[in-house]
Amino acid sequence: MASTRRRARSRSACCAAARSARNAAWVKQKLTAASPSARTSPSAPDGVRPVHGDSDGLPAVVVDRFGDTLVAQSYAEAPTR
Repeated sequence: MASTRRRARSRSACCAAARSARNAAWVKQKLTAASPSARTSPSAPDGVRPVHGDSDGLPAVVVDRFGDTLVAQSYAEAPTR
């Protein structure tokens, strides 16, 4: 019985790692596609918003760039147990 639980936990951890990798790839793809001119233009002002949430496919997330600093904000409510 304990061996069965260990295998189930191992599969669960493996699935969680795969989901995490897929989620990270999805977020990276969305961030890469969002407002490329705001990220790469040397003439862009010091304060720009390269990620605009829903319009960039990332609901409830905005990213602002102030000079060399990026600030990410999420307006989604945290899950509760």
